[in-house]
Amino acid sequence: MQPSKGPCPDLMRQHLEHLFDGFLDGCHDGLIEIAHTDAADGKLRHARLFGTDQLDEAADFAREQNLIPGQNTYVGAALRKPDAPKDRRANDNDILALPPYYTDLDENDAAANAKERYNGCPPTCVVVTGRTPHTRAQLWWRLEAPDRDLERARSQNVALAAAFGGD
Repeated sequence: MQPSKGPCPDLMRQHLEHLFDGFLDGCHDGLIEIAHTDAADGKLRHARLFGTDQLDEAADFAREQNLIPGQNTYVGAALRKPDAPKDRRANDNDILALPPYYTDLDENDAAANAKERYNGCPPTCVVVTGRTPHTRAQLWWRLEAPDRDLERARSQNVALAAAFGGD
């Protein structure tokens, strides 16, 4: 597959479906955070929250924000509580549950060496987040049911980061 020239709404929608569609074990009222950096200073401080029934809208918003030069867009891995403020980035107190475990592979060779570290448990989704100066990626493991134990989820993500040379 050739690298895309810009954000692809179909791939964004597929990524959101992978993380937040289907069985959510009573967490369907949770909110999805699409965050983005500020084009002027590059700080990650803007976000909009979407319901799990608004995947098209969330994908469209992510695409629109990602088209702005100097701006990067991020999907929050955790579902946010239904009453989380919608006018700011969410914080740990706003987390309802974590549907996937994940790690970011930003260091040189971490993405290239990931497959040899799967140990029989490959991720359910891989997102390439950059190719220059080296390939960077996110590895995602969608859970059968969202993890509501945030300490356990944090510990699992720390273990994944250590195992894969990620963060």
